[in-house]
Amino acid sequence: MNRHFVTAIAITITLLAYTQAAVAQSCPPHSNNPLIRTSADIKLNFDKSLSGFGTWEGTVNGDVTGKLKTYMQKLDISGEIARVEFDFVIDAGASSFTTRLIGLLNPKTGKVMMDGFVSDGQYAGLRVEENGQLVDPATFRFQGTIVLKRPCN
Repeated sequence: MNRHFVTAIAITITLLAYTQAAVAQSCPPHSNNPLIRTSADIKLNFDKSLSGFGTWEGTVNGDVTGKLKTYMQKLDISGEIARVEFDFVIDAGASSFTTRLIGLLNPKTGKVMMDGFVSDGQYAGLRVEENGQLVDPATFRFQGTIVLKRPCN
């Protein structure tokens, strides 16, 4: 093998190792809350039912336990897919937060996937992923997960 080629590979591997170490160390704690200082994502389960026009109420549990209210901001049905926008308000004491989520709902299967960022509260700035499933069409009951993603994950 060419000596220059081997040297280039060794330099590349060394640079990658230093870059990964720098990225791993560049994730400072975001607050004094012990939940947010860790590198693990914050995972919640939710269960909510329609409570009024464009409004759902329910609960969350997991890494945060409390009440959930969601408010539909937009609904745009195009063919078999609906584009949706919701405000999620989690009332959980010191761990309360609000997030605007935008995504897709499949009206045939009841599957919904949304994402956004926490706009207010303890976890402001964290990215949010929501995955839900319509489990009772009579009450428009949805169950699923909400994951607050750490910037270093």
